[in-house]
Amino acid sequence: MGRWRMLVATGIAVGLIVVLAGCGKGETASSDVQSGPAAAGAVRLVMGHDRFQPELLEVPAGSPVTVEVRNDDNKNHNFTIDSLGVSTGPMRHGDVKTVRFTAPKGTTEFICTWHKGMVGRIVTA
Repeated sequence: MGRWRMLVATGIAVGLIVVLAGCGKGETASSDVQSGPAAAGAVRLVMGHDRFQPELLEVPAGSPVTVEVRNDDNKNHNFTIDSLGVSTGPMRHGDVKTVRFTAPKGTTEFICTWHKGMVGRIVTA
């Protein structure tokens, strides 16, 4: 019986380590993300119903961009731009974060890493 308990306890401990370690990208905020709303002039982005609104952001190429991201959904989400190494990390209902990055030329995808199909695009002019 002692060996069985040890095996169960080990399995539980390994499971907790996996859960606490996170399940992938978007688990932690990058250095260019701050909590709270952005100043006037920022692009506003809302997460809700497993969608980004708007799904398309148009900005000048090579320019610094500030995006205010707000989670209006009852689920946790994140705003992640893999190609730029940018992520808000986990955002709960009501959370607001300010994200800053330089827009590369062309089209860049942003996603919620936890909800497949929750995708948007940044297009530069």
